[in-house]
Amino acid sequence: GISVLGTGGLLAQVLKQALAARSLSLGLLGGDGADLRVVVAEDAAQHKAYCEARHPGIPGLVDDFYVVAASEVEVLRAEQDELTFERVAFAVALWEVRQRCGEVAHPWFEVGFAGNLTRRLCSRVSLVQHAGEAVGPAETGRWKRTLKQLLAAEETPSLEKLMVTRDPDETQVILAHFFVRWLCQDKPGALGAFCAAVKGGETMPAAMKQAWLQEPQAMERAFLAWFASV
Repeated sequence: GISVLGTGGLLAQVLKQALAARSLSLGLLGGDGADLRVVVAEDAAQHKAYCEARHPGIPGLVDDFYVVAASEVEVLRAEQDELTFERVAFAVALWEVRQRCGEVAHPWFEVGFAGNLTRRLCSRVSLVQHAGEAVGPAETGRWKRTLKQLLAAEETPSLEKLMVTRDPDETQVILAHFFVRWLCQDKPGALGAFCAAVKGGETMPAAMKQAWLQEPQAMERAFLAWFASV
């Protein structure tokens, strides 16, 4: 189950959001819902104290708005409740992926999955790296226009390179966002097998081929054809 710890008045709504994120994750990725604790820090001081007490010695952690750990996630409450709920959805989605894939060196799938799930629940996602404006890729068509322009100019980022990138740049993050959306919409049946293969030590290309019985290059072509039509 999921439990929520904190001192503010949003805890019931936080629990509802966390359960919604879990439900969507289970529906797409399969598996069981392991116990998860969601900690809500009321202000920056509580967030800093949490990071220093629970995860000492990790540089830069306190600058993030959420923490994903082995059995819990922590989020810093924002002035806007909708942003708090976004942080909860994003952190829980990341936690669910890491339960199934482990903490990977190449994070494109977890970034794409958490971004899409958060957008679906909150109609926005500003936590994705390179999101830019406050509403990020949920801003009407901004990321879609960017990727379509790259596709028209034959400058689309390579899926093959994305799968071995440790720190995706902006165009790679956009590619991950839409490629994972395509997987979740058009090819969801093998997502669980893909995650299991990654956790079992397969490379990303090998896990993809094992799960969907297609070479990544063929999947990239199919994705680009789909994206050009949406």
